[in-house]
Amino acid sequence: MMLVAAGVGVTPFASILKTLAFQAKNGVLETPLKKVAFYWTCRNEDEFNSFKEIMVGICEDAYLGQIFELNTYLTGEINLKKVTANQIYNQYAGRPDWNRIGKKIGDEFPDDDIGVFLCGPATIGHQLSAMCKKLNPPPASIRNQRVSDMKHQRRFMFFKENF
Repeated sequence: MMLVAAGVGVTPFASILKTLAFQAKNGVLETPLKKVAFYWTCRNEDEFNSFKEIMVGICEDAYLGQIFELNTYLTGEINLKKVTANQIYNQYAGRPDWNRIGKKIGDEFPDDDIGVFLCGPATIGHQLSAMCKKLNPPPASIRNQRVSDMKHQRRFMFFKENF
């Protein structure tokens, strides 16, 4: 599962991450998950601080750290003298390369469908939709196979809420 938030789009994902972490920790996940990759883009570090405690709590738990991968992207101007790299989650400067990220996740889970969920602007939605189309098998390859011969082909499924 890929969760992508931009700015205040993190609000619904804060609740989702807390629920998934609670369910995973207590062995009551409604849907079996092998990985939850969360990506959050913000313009400045102050925005990250509002959600930092949840991220740190998930990352510090050894069991949850095996399931959750948390990534933050700072897209605004950065004063390198003030940058601290002591966080336990992944921090990046600049915009995410969704094609690279999607390929990495697809390579890691070649036999599993991957849900891609966005709460953010339409621009990121277009980028994620294009990534999913690029990484999915061509429709003709599915149509030309007999049902008995079909091997499951991994699919990226995109869901969005734009603001």
